[in-house]
Amino acid sequence: MFGVMIVMLSGILIGYILRNIRAIPALVSKINIYIIFLLLFVMGLSVGSNPQVIQGLGTLGLLGIAISVVSIAGSVFLSWIVYRHLFKKEDDQQS
Repeated sequence: MFGVMIVMLSGILIGYILRNIRAIPALVSKINIYIIFLLLFVMGLSVGSNPQVIQGLGTLGLLGIAISVVSIAGSVFLSWIVYRHLFKKEDDQQS
């Protein structure tokens, strides 16, 4: 855990030092995308090499779909409520 904190603080320090260079945000964004793809690939290798996960993929897949559908439905519903309460037009409020 200490190593993770050192790496994070080093990144913050370097980012602070290089904050005035305009090309840095675009470069960091591109690097982040590739690192995320690499992380997803390595996680896929890990999952694919685990026989227990592969055997339970059907059950896990159905559960994953159910959780995704409920999460999306809840997000849409709560977004609709927030939109109605915060972004109503004045005409709608007077009616």
